[in-house]
Amino acid sequence: TITVIPQYCEDFYAQDIADAELKSRFAGSFNILFAGNISPAQDLQNLARAMAQLKQQGVENIRCLIVGDGMSREELEAFIEQQGVADRFVFCGQQPAADIPRWTGMADALFAGLSASENLGLTVPAKITSYFAAGRPLLVAADGEAGRVAGESGAALVSPAGDAQALAANICTLAGLPTAERAAMGEKGRQCYRTHYRRDLLLAKLRDFILM
Repeated sequence: TITVIPQYCEDFYAQDIADAELKSRFAGSFNILFAGNISPAQDLQNLARAMAQLKQQGVENIRCLIVGDGMSREELEAFIEQQGVADRFVFCGQQPAADIPRWTGMADALFAGLSASENLGLTVPAKITSYFAAGRPLLVAADGEAGRVAGESGAALVSPAGDAQALAANICTLAGLPTAERAAMGEKGRQCYRTHYRRDLLLAKLRDFILM
């Protein structure tokens, strides 16, 4: 297993910052947040397909917030339009790093996806460990180590990479859980981060490996 060590400490994500303005702005919906680089590897088109399935099923009041930017943003926006779910996505643009805990703090769930790939399946992306630190339940659409670690944490509902039907079902399941159960999932993620994925722990393991 390879854990990608981010450029900054996930302790930053572990801050609980309540933002009344953001909460009010997006009130009335179950808000799924993606924060990060918009690239093919993230497979956000899978999320769009899942949202299209939910719309066809008549499921309302679920919204996806995309915080960030990247090479695939225009392509993703066009795909979302094609799927007929532009009303269910909000592109919030690049945000200062210091403001990210405000966004994760108001989200009901955090989304992490990976395209199906043998190489990507070997890694646990920093996005997932950062999401653990944020203390929110996860929706993870990924194979390999990312899916395994997320599932074993108790903090995530996991679907296979590219499986929009399974992701849509997990979205419905998570949105239907009582608030207390979702909070308990988030706390399991935060505990997993503290026990296994703090930056200082990972760097110490790397140092010990190098010095063996």
